[in-house]
Amino acid sequence: MYVVRIKEVEGKLVVKNSKPCDNCIKLMRLFNVKRVFYTNDDGEFVCEKVKSDKLTNRLSAAFRIQNPGNFWRIKK
Repeated sequence: MYVVRIKEVEGKLVVKNSKPCDNCIKLMRLFNVKRVFYTNDDGEFVCEKVKSDKLTNRLSAAFRIQNPGNFWRIKK
């Protein structure tokens, strides 16, 4: 699976960090996704195994904005 986040900054499109959040990783595991490729802050692709512990303990900014003070996570 590939995940890319692009944002417009001063009229230019910039590749941003798109590391998947905990909820997304749990869903990927549920659907048996083996690897995820995502962009880092330098605009480079990073490849991680979905079962890797490097992908845990991250909530998306959108989740934190939509759920202030409510840090529930999808349970498997």
